[in-house]
Amino acid sequence: MNHFEEAVYFFDQALNIDSINYNFLKCKDNALINLNHLEEAIEFYDKALHINPNSFDLLNNKSLALLVLIQ
Repeated sequence: MNHFEEAVYFFDQALNIDSINYNFLKCKDNALINLNHLEEAIEFYDKALHINPNSFDLLNNKSLALLVLIQ
């Protein structure tokens, strides 16, 4: 298990305790992107954007993931 897989595991554990924690969602997104799990990351970007719809970082990262997917 690499560090990003480990991070996803621990953020899953954290999200089981607090499923709408913006920081947990955002960090899990970043780990998923680093694992190249783009579709799953986009799902979590949507969840995080539901909590913080004006986050430039989330909007930017989601758009980059979508661009990679369509290429």
